[in-house]
Amino acid sequence: MLSLTIFAATAGFAFGLAQFRVMMLIPAMAVLVAVAVGFGLTAGAGAWGMVGMVALIAIGLQLGYFAGLTKKLFRRAARPQSRPSIFGMSRFR
Repeated sequence: MLSLTIFAATAGFAFGLAQFRVMMLIPAMAVLVAVAVGFGLTAGAGAWGMVGMVALIAIGLQLGYFAGLTKKLFRRAARPQSRPSIFGMSRFR
């Protein structure tokens, strides 16, 4: 269960860094729910165990996505701003 949560958080982080929209989390969540249910069935987990696993995976995916967006925001804010040239155009595009 922990390995699936870590995988979901890593996938969410990658989605956040790649600037995918929030709507991309819906198909990713569907795939991860299917994997979690399959993992729960093979491990012999009960219904509540699978619900808990799906909830942890959903939380991990969303927190990873938020962390990826935050890292991208801070990386963009730390970039030095280019000054306009004499002609009003930026030298670095």
